[in-house]
Amino acid sequence: MSEGEKGMQKTMLKAKVFLVILLVSVFLAVLPIQPKSATVVAIQLRNESPTSPGITIALPSFVTGVGEGEPLPPVAEWVTPPSAVGAYAGEYSAHLEVNCTADPFEHADVSIPFDMRFGGIEDFSFAYYSVSDSQYSPHICFYTKDEEGHIADITMMTNDNATRDEWQVVTLDTIDWFAAAPDPTIGRGKFHYYGNATELAEETQGPMGAKDLSYWQEKIPDYTVYKIQVEEGWWNTGTGEAYVDDATINDVLIALDPYKGPVGTDVVVAGSGATPDDTAEIYWDVKDDWDETTHKGKLDEVSAESDGLFEVDITVPECPCDATHSILAYDVTTDEVDSAPYTIIPKIVVSPDTGIPGETVEVEGTGFSKRSDVDIYFNEDGDSVMDAGELVATAETDKFGSFPPEEFDVPEVAAGDYEVWAIDEEDYSAKDVFTVKGFYVVVDPDKGTPGIEVRVRGTLSADSEVDVKFGRGWDGDAPPNDDWGWYTYVLEDVETDEDGFFEDTFEVPSVSAGTYTVMAIDEEGEWATDEFEVKHAPRIELTPDSGESGDEITIEGWGFTENSDITLTFDEEDVTPEGGITTDEDGSFEAEFEVPDVPDGDYTVTAEDEEELTAEADFEVVTPPAPPAVLTVEIHPETLNLKSNGRWITCLIKPPAGYDVGDIDVGTVELWYNGEHITASWGNMEGNVLMVKFDRSQVINLLQQAGVNGGEQVELTIKAEVSGTLYEGTDTIRVISPGKGKGHKS
Repeated sequence: MSEGEKGMQKTMLKAKVFLVILLVSVFLAVLPIQPKSATVVAIQLRNESPTSPGITIALPSFVTGVGEGEPLPPVAEWVTPPSAVGAYAGEYSAHLEVNCTADPFEHADVSIPFDMRFGGIEDFSFAYYSVSDSQYSPHICFYTKDEEGHIADITMMTNDNATRDEWQVVTLDTIDWFAAAPDPTIGRGKFHYYGNATELAEETQGPMGAKDLSYWQEKIPDYTVYKIQVEEGWWNTGTGEAYVDDATINDVLIALDPYKGPVGTDVVVAGSGATPDDTAEIYWDVKDDWDETTHKGKLDEVSAESDGLFEVDITVPECPCDATHSILAYDVTTDEVDSAPYTIIPKIVVSPDTGIPGETVEVEGTGFSKRSDVDIYFNEDGDSVMDAGELVATAETDKFGSFPPEEFDVPEVAAGDYEVWAIDEEDYSAKDVFTVKGFYVVVDPDKGTPGIEVRVRGTLSADSEVDVKFGRGWDGDAPPNDDWGWYTYVLEDVETDEDGFFEDTFEVPSVSAGTYTVMAIDEEGEWATDEFEVKHAPRIELTPDSGESGDEITIEGWGFTENSDITLTFDEEDVTPEGGITTDEDGSFEAEFEVPDVPDGDYTVTAEDEEELTAEADFEVVTPPAPPAVLTVEIHPETLNLKSNGRWITCLIKPPAGYDVGDIDVGTVELWYNGEHITASWGNMEGNVLMVKFDRSQVINLLQQAGVNGGEQVELTIKAEVSGTLYEGTDTIRVISPGKGKGHKS
């Protein structure tokens, strides 16, 4: 084998490596998943071909218009193939034969539906075999169009004097010239960059010096390649016959579906050419670990199939639109990385998306310019975004181009669908639709207790009178065929203005708790409803309902406004705990508060919510009595003569229950009266009693200093420590003066 043949064989082998990648991409192109970025394609259709290295030839069942042994018709396009990827596992070729001198002109080609960005094409190759006497060689064409349907056909030609009767491989490096036809009406043989033919008149005939693929990609990078053809034939240049095999676009790339969209979009990443049965990692913007501060890095990983195919779903992370973004696939074995661009589209969501004039709604957005002011418009007139109507709010995006929910009030407009626009400082914009209801009625508040005043407003027929029903058990039928379990009229003859608007107030009837229907009916029979929830009067309960100052009391409440702050007062003194009290979604709460420092007596505890709903409960402050005397005390003599000459006052002491008499510390025994005291002189134990002696003269002196002059009963207190704890006990004696009574002498 010659060196040239060896080189050709290597080149053909390289083309074969790309085949599986190409076939899968075609499969994606004709199924609901449409690849939007660079991918690979194989064109192999015909079962009659000169032997080419490593090529197996078969005719797929999904090629139409081709008879066995017949040349391809002028256009042979693939139809919807079987759903299984396995249908593409074979290798196919095409036989192209034309007579370009015929009338009408013949043009043989093989065409594959496709969907990718022209700017994503990096390389291509295909093999061909020109038969003897062919007057030209096959060429490849990329058929592109923009979003408005304008087309640009990019043709890539080789030298027509190539060697015949042997396989040739065409790559980007072997292309002799490029040409672009903007529109068939310009005429055959006139090739232009897509655009206005008059403005580009100087570019009339290829190659025009534009031999580089990048030349055209700079001009139409965002055009979509919707079809790829390998063609045989040129205008009035004679006959030609060739075989085509292994047409490949790029080496190993990924396809995205979709290739643009808002934050949160689910994107299918389909790829091929990965190391079989090994891992492919998927990244956003940079090949690195996921970084929550930048929203860049690894998103997922997937194991490739045995043929190198892989597919994985990812979700577009939060990021701004004023930056270039891409999805990367990394083969961990070969260390190869491929990427496909992804375009962020701003998005806003209005919530709720249906309402009435005056209602407060929210709008939040993603995918705008980072750190930008965003103006929110309510488009009343249906004009373009540049005349978007009333400015209703202004938001500010963060570093990811998102802004949190921003509130605005729906303007006073007629019923219908309205556009809500968000426009940032870089003129990136997004819109959502808000529907203003037609006839409507609204009650405010929409819940409360019997007897409260409720505002009702709405829109019905213009210049009419409205009656308002309040009831329950409505069967849902329109008046006058409506049936109710019970109802009453809370308003009658309320007038609407020229726009049908009305407004008034009514008092909630005295009814049981539950949900009631409020129906407004005008003279023309038009009607609308809203709902009102009647709630029981709020109530509170205290546990316990009595105590002393400083006690912690538990309070429970029911029937208050949901999610409302509660204020607690104790006879007008605020006792709300430091952390506050908030009701739950049922209007209930439980908390603790401290009884303030107040005298004994009856008090009122009040709980009040933000809607001024209140409930009360009684609380009694009671100071507990002094602890009982725990020392048992007997003082002798029981009558004390202030002029007595006796020496001692005797005191018999028993310890509290649970103690022994030996636990009493004799040195701590004291006799108290009127805030003054004396200490026992001595003592000893006698059985289970401690007997101590106090100096009689000291006791008399203690009493006389307190103004005791005889003829009265006095209570004396004995204190002593028992096992380290101070206890006390009392006894009463009679005190006499000389001449006023007799006392015991002892």
